[in-house]
Amino acid sequence: MPEDRKHQGLFLNRSAAFNITISNLRQTLSWGLISRGIEKRLVSSFVASLRIKVPNPWVRTRNLSGGNQQKCVLAKKLNAHCRVLLVDEPTRGIDVGAKAEIYKLFSDLTTKRRLAIVMVSSELSEVLGCCDRILVMKAGRIVAEFSRQDASEQAIMRFAA
Repeated sequence: MPEDRKHQGLFLNRSAAFNITISNLRQTLSWGLISRGIEKRLVSSFVASLRIKVPNPWVRTRNLSGGNQQKCVLAKKLNAHCRVLLVDEPTRGIDVGAKAEIYKLFSDLTTKRRLAIVMVSSELSEVLGCCDRILVMKAGRIVAEFSRQDASEQAIMRFAA
């Protein structure tokens, strides 16, 4: 999931359904054509499981809130059936409520779906709250590693600064 969802993660002038299914069109095909029925069922399952708030799946993603846009990006990546999800600044530009929902989704994905998530974040509270293992980088090199239990803001900042 790219840091800049609007320019790198979504086709803003296309529907939520298009954005979710574009990563794996093969599963929406019937006789070589995209089946609206299959597409609608697939998108509806992501809308329900990720709690994406859309009036309908055909609304343009530019008309969605930042949190719901981010959930569409997440749905697109999950639709590609990845086992490792790379997320860069996953909650940048979204409100506090949407952040909490994204954190809960990440937790569910790692525990229930056994998905590995590699997160890059400049928000220390986000890292401390979400990550089981924390690597601190400075000048392009890993300078420290912490488990969740051993990590603290002070320890991380000592190595980052």
